[in-house]
Amino acid sequence: MTESIQVEVRGDLLIVTEPETPFVAIYVKTGDEPRLMLMRRSPTNDQVLLAHACQAANDKALELGWIV
Repeated sequence: MTESIQVEVRGDLLIVTEPETPFVAIYVKTGDEPRLMLMRRSPTNDQVLLAHACQAANDKALELGWIV
């Protein structure tokens, strides 16, 4: 399941989805903060999915130069 996580960039937002489920998490880079902020996510108790979504968002932010 978590291998299929996708991250889409929309302006200053990172939209993380897991296509096999209805899960979505939206992260934003705010100002000069050295980290992302979770704006909203689908309700879930799946801690593995949440960890993979967060890691995928951070990986994309690093790739984009948003965080170091």
